[in-house]
Amino acid sequence: MCVELERIMNGFWWTGSSGKGIRWKDWNNLSTPKKGGGLGFKRLREFNLAMLGKQSWRIFTKPHCLVVKVLKARDRELILGIPVSQRHVPDKLVWRWEENGSYSVKSSYKFLMQSSGNVSSYGWTRMWNLPIPPKVKFFFWQACIGCLPTADTLMTKRVSCSPICQSCLAGEESLLHIFCLCPIAQQVWGLMNWSFQLDASISFEMWVERLLNNHNEERCSKFIMLIWGLWNARNTILWQQVYTPPQSIVAGALTFLEGWQQAQGTNRKSQNQLQTTVRWVKPDEGRVKINTDAAVKTGSGSMGLGWIARSSEGEFIVGGAINRTGVFLPREAEALAVREALSWLKEAGWDHIDLETDSLQLIKSIQSGEDESSFGVIVGDIRELSTSFNDITFAHVRRSANRAAHDMAKAADSMSGCHIWFSFPPDCISASLNHDYINTS
Repeated sequence: MCVELERIMNGFWWTGSSGKGIRWKDWNNLSTPKKGGGLGFKRLREFNLAMLGKQSWRIFTKPHCLVVKVLKARDRELILGIPVSQRHVPDKLVWRWEENGSYSVKSSYKFLMQSSGNVSSYGWTRMWNLPIPPKVKFFFWQACIGCLPTADTLMTKRVSCSPICQSCLAGEESLLHIFCLCPIAQQVWGLMNWSFQLDASISFEMWVERLLNNHNEERCSKFIMLIWGLWNARNTILWQQVYTPPQSIVAGALTFLEGWQQAQGTNRKSQNQLQTTVRWVKPDEGRVKINTDAAVKTGSGSMGLGWIARSSEGEFIVGGAINRTGVFLPREAEALAVREALSWLKEAGWDHIDLETDSLQLIKSIQSGEDESSFGVIVGDIRELSTSFNDITFAHVRRSANRAAHDMAKAADSMSGCHIWFSFPPDCISASLNHDYINTS
């Protein structure tokens, strides 16, 4: 049933209601994700399974509903969560393909689609994200998968036509000829002061992939727009017998691009603008600033956690380095570093704390709602620990403002156990501390 429905939808996509025309690709190609060279349409069987999975997830996560009581009468144990919380919280299932740990049809469908078909190394994701008109993106996608009605392609479909390029009346028409080898195309690229080195065996797909992977966003956008302009000029000659000068092809394509970008508000600022450097800032008088970080090495079987406390004068007070067995996700390791720092501060009886980390996701999770993932378990510990302090704040900073904690975590990864330094910092962070002290504001 699903296959038949997909066949009908594929026919309608390519031929419309008339049913006449060439079906350039089947539904398997159209349902491939955009980053894999398709259009991202839904594959019905996999999407139906993902929807059914939602009902299964409800059975596991709603223990008090009637259907759960019936189906789980002999199975009441839940899987232990990893990492383990410091609190006495009930076990729960975590959906590993969603960051917040909760089931979603979208993530389930994506998981089911991962094993279907080969995803090429083509620059699909970059192409779909370029700031160019959607119809031009769709045209370029057709070109890249060989679905444009060029003479050589039509002949493979047993369509009777002349194999000669109608623009130059010299070479045989193909994608590479129209967009690269034809004298019209060469004049267009010459007007842009672009030159291409072509191997004897290069294909259109290889040529395009090389360009998309080796040039910036602006040049890639203009390149695709000019490809689109060359195709329009080819069609004008073929169907209207009207010649379009290369200067008009360039002007028309780039003017259309500029106008569309202005209408969308996507004109990019100059890439040469200087980015301001974010520096470590001293806490207010009477407060203590804590910086935390984590270092994860998948091959070592362990991870390093580091934290540093500094005064309102910018002076080192205390710091900790912990080496933990096991390798968690980076966000989980970052959360563990915060939890370790807060645990020590709680035992020491500190207060009036400003805690900083370079993990934006962690800060958002601490300040926002529930998270059902294993990461959320540690965040829950952090929230509970924070209630032990009368005055504590959490903030995200750039890596450049968290260098000392980063160096401490890297050093911890090569240590064993837990180490605490009072007043005199270890050599591994001295350079970063001096840099922050000199450049602080």
